[in-house]
Amino acid sequence: MFYWILLALAIAAEITGTLSMKWASVSNGNTGFILMLVMITLSYIFLSFAVKKIALGVAYALWEGIGILFITLFSVLLFDEALSAHENCGSGYAGIRDRAD
Repeated sequence: MFYWILLALAIAAEITGTLSMKWASVSNGNTGFILMLVMITLSYIFLSFAVKKIALGVAYALWEGIGILFITLFSVLLFDEALSAHENCGSGYAGIRDRAD
């Protein structure tokens, strides 16, 4: 259970770090870049500990998949990013394909 918590922390840190990258690009100052650096570093540290007991392929797939889902969602909600029809179809296809596997 401990290693799954580490994986969840890695995912949360990745989401925060990636969103901080966008925040840093649209705001003034270095706070966003510093937060991005810290959170991405923490994400990899947590992930490296999580893969001690969780299969690498499983951990990486969850880390990236859940991360992409929430990064896309929060990008739309926080930064008013619009998704094109192609992006919506691609996201839907990825979700359907993952569930079918």
